[in-house]
Amino acid sequence: MSTAGNRVAVHQIGTVNYYFKLQVRIINRRFSAFGISPLPGYLLVGFAWAMGSIYLFQQTQYAPIIYAFLALGVISRSSEHQRNEFLAGCFPAVQYRLIRLLENGILALPFAGFLAYQGYWLWSAGLIAIAELFALIRFPSSPTYVLPTPFQRYPFEFIVGFRSTYLAYFLVGLLTYQAIRVGNFNLGIFAQVLTFLLGMTYYFRPEPPYFVWIFAANPRQFLWRKVGTAVYCASWFSLPVGFILGIAFPENIAILGVAQLVGYLLLLTIIFAKYAAFPAEINLPQAFLLGLGLWFPPVLLVIIPYFYRQALQRLQTLLT
Repeated sequence: MSTAGNRVAVHQIGTVNYYFKLQVRIINRRFSAFGISPLPGYLLVGFAWAMGSIYLFQQTQYAPIIYAFLALGVISRSSEHQRNEFLAGCFPAVQYRLIRLLENGILALPFAGFLAYQGYWLWSAGLIAIAELFALIRFPSSPTYVLPTPFQRYPFEFIVGFRSTYLAYFLVGLLTYQAIRVGNFNLGIFAQVLTFLLGMTYYFRPEPPYFVWIFAANPRQFLWRKVGTAVYCASWFSLPVGFILGIAFPENIAILGVAQLVGYLLLLTIIFAKYAAFPAEINLPQAFLLGLGLWFPPVLLVIIPYFYRQALQRLQTLLT
């Protein structure tokens, strides 16, 4: 290779390296905004991911399917049309492709590595291949088609969230079907709870203060209106799953009822936690309490009033 060619290659690698350093800096700042130093943050996220992965593979034989869906959901975020149009406009074609291949490879690697560790080599290789294929495809935007939802009158968390995660609801349906087919009630409960966990993810990002200020309500009315909307929207998916499982497993109807109730309590918790931190994002102590509530639901009876009082105080200046 000529000297000029070497300089071009070094420049391209340097630009790609700078891009990833910038991404690390952005993540570090998010950890700092979350109230935790970057290094403990990376360790905490890694530990939570490892424990969650181990738990999933211990609980169901369909873990590889669920795990692959989760991995593709994470990877698909990097393939969004607007984001890729922006990157393509910032970098020459060669650098853009290299960035996309490395991005998707980095995102897929932990999932593929764990699948290989569990002995699912074919799933691991397939996940890597699909991730790299996504990097080579420029997905077109579809401005003329808006995915319909049953939530048009109830903006906005479930409308936006559902359109971003609608494929996950196919996974819920698949898990429900498999639970009934093989007689695995625990798998069915997981599908029912998953509908609530998806709903909870829609409340992590705060909206601009203006979208709170325009409500003609006091803080208490605002919060309970939000709760009512969340319960209604979540019921569209959780109740059919619970109903079908109740028919298939009539001896476990009481357990299904408890799971439904816990799901509603989790929605209350995330809503109150969101506005307890508003207009900032949920911080580390609040996330810890949320995790504690997921792990041991009875403690929600203490966590919910705590977040509720904080949320009322936070909203006082906007809604009075």
